[in-house]
Amino acid sequence: MKNYRLLLVFLLSAVSSVSYSQSADRGKITTFFASGSGAVAIQIDSAFLNANTSGECPTASDSAYAGVASSVDPILKSTILAAKTMGRDVTVIIAGCEVGGGWYKIQDIYVH
Repeated sequence: MKNYRLLLVFLLSAVSSVSYSQSADRGKITTFFASGSGAVAIQIDSAFLNANTSGECPTASDSAYAGVASSVDPILKSTILAAKTMGRDVTVIIAGCEVGGGWYKIQDIYVH
């Protein structure tokens, strides 16, 4: 029984020590991509230097796209299109990879 308790304590501590990182990059949207399957992606004029530096997606470069490959919330799509149309700066919060590591994954987007 004692071994099971030690195993449980170890597993709980391992799960609680997992950290999720994210990074933020700011710039104007230069390219907007939308697919028929509902994926969207953007590029910004300042690239995703912070995402690249922090290693958010080791297989993507700082000039890669950031997007969401699965079905995207219509509010996110509308926000991206509005920012692109108005030429406003955006802050893109990146958390991990999309499209098998080819894109940064957009978690949130702020329009300035």
